[in-house]
Amino acid sequence: MLLARDIHDEKTEIFLREGVKLGNKEIDRLSRQGFSGVYILDVASDDIVSDPIITAKEYLTAQRAVNRYMDMAYKSGGDGGVAVSIDEQKSVVIPILETLRAKEQHLLVESIDLKPFAAYEPCHAVMVMVLSIAIGMKMKMSDEQLFELGIGALLHDIGNAFLPENILNRPGKLTDEEFHIVKGHVRQGYEYLMNYYSLSSAASMGAMQHHESYDGTGYPDGLRKKNISVFGRIIAITDVYDALVSKRAFRAAMYPMQAIETVQNLSDRKFDPEVVNTLTEIIAPFPLGSVVQLRSQEICIVKRNYPEDLLHPQVRVYDEKTANSRVIDMHNDPDYKTTRVVKIVEV
Repeated sequence: MLLARDIHDEKTEIFLREGVKLGNKEIDRLSRQGFSGVYILDVASDDIVSDPIITAKEYLTAQRAVNRYMDMAYKSGGDGGVAVSIDEQKSVVIPILETLRAKEQHLLVESIDLKPFAAYEPCHAVMVMVLSIAIGMKMKMSDEQLFELGIGALLHDIGNAFLPENILNRPGKLTDEEFHIVKGHVRQGYEYLMNYYSLSSAASMGAMQHHESYDGTGYPDGLRKKNISVFGRIIAITDVYDALVSKRAFRAAMYPMQAIETVQNLSDRKFDPEVVNTLTEIIAPFPLGSVVQLRSQEICIVKRNYPEDLLHPQVRVYDEKTANSRVIDMHNDPDYKTTRVVKIVEV
């Protein structure tokens, strides 16, 4: 197996380079870093290119910024700190906003963000920002609103810097006292952002409200429905979705199809139904290159997604020895229009 993309560690340094042959030693190193998977080059999918939604440079720049901001917050303890200028914030968010704007007519997440477990927090923050901006674009927000949404999403978990590590990294259930401490982190984060980041109240409020629930059962204020800011309602969903597709201490990563179904099941309870529907428009449930089983029992590899019909992709019957096997266009072929993908399979 040959690696299809560069792999970076939790310090954003090159861990393994694209094209390296993956033997037992490399696989052991990846496993120790906590990667849930990697992209590889193989004969069956040589012609299928699964591009990340933003460039590697943009991703790493934002990840490094999150590492720096979290370190600054941690060292401050919430009292005192160094102000982060609006120009610095824009230097992180605006290039990503411009990349997404250029893809606006075909804004679709078609690859899985295979982040290392050791770098979950900064990678998660970046993807929450990307997904939030993409949803905001679909909702026709202005560029100024999208910047504010993006920076609020990037910094949504800044309050975690003020939580004790034994609580932050606890895999099991928290005690009532510990959960009370956790609930305080969003307000601490809000106050820190307002003091040191020159953010609009909308951006800071979006970060504070990402644990509010549409039915009023969330925290810190138990707000309901449209009493939660639109930024808060968006970040609430993108935070949960990206967590679901990421490897965590207490469970394996879900596939996008599973994560989308989980979010949809919480629509009108935890999440705003309008934002849920918008999320489903920007996430391909079957990423390019993934191997799926059709209801017809055929095992296929996803070759193309149709934004207007994400449940019926173009697929190719899987053959590990060739990229020239039969192609099935579920969107355009009337014989397959009623066929559905049953599940993603591992090969």
